[in-house]
Amino acid sequence: LPASFCGVVAFKPTHGLLPLQGSVQLSANLDHAGPMAHNVADVQLLFNVLAGASPLLSPEHEHARPPTLGVPMRFLQGRLSSGADEVFDALVSAVRDTGARVADVDISGLEAAPSIQTPVGWPQAYLVHQAALEADPDSFSPQVRAALELGGRITAAEHLTALEDRARLAAALASSFQQ
Repeated sequence: LPASFCGVVAFKPTHGLLPLQGSVQLSANLDHAGPMAHNVADVQLLFNVLAGASPLLSPEHEHARPPTLGVPMRFLQGRLSSGADEVFDALVSAVRDTGARVADVDISGLEAAPSIQTPVGWPQAYLVHQAALEADPDSFSPQVRAALELGGRITAAEHLTALEDRARLAAALASSFQQ
């Protein structure tokens, strides 16, 4: 989001990899900067410029070993909508056709990720936007206003527990990709 709503391609890099100076904060724990463009090649080029990296697909990398990509296949079963599952399977096949290895990874606790996001991010978002929300609640869309108000009702204990849960999930992710 928002790329998926706008018909463009986006890349969400590792948290903190690209600077957020000059952006309007929503949640320090969740905010990311990442490029959006019309196609993958442009996203890659823009990311490399923003990150100060050399192009990833330059000629000197032609003979590099194909990557191994970890995908939580079992976790995704039954979670993708009809149609999306077919597109995803075709994408995995296309990645394999490039010579890349696709490994099924089992990530302990991944199913809890959606329930962790709300108590981690929305209390911070509420604090950032509290004054504006109280002064003019109608300046926010109904969906954003509802999420911010929910953030204001999440207790400190719920927020801290979710941060601990997030740290455990991050450790499980890191461990699963050691292979």
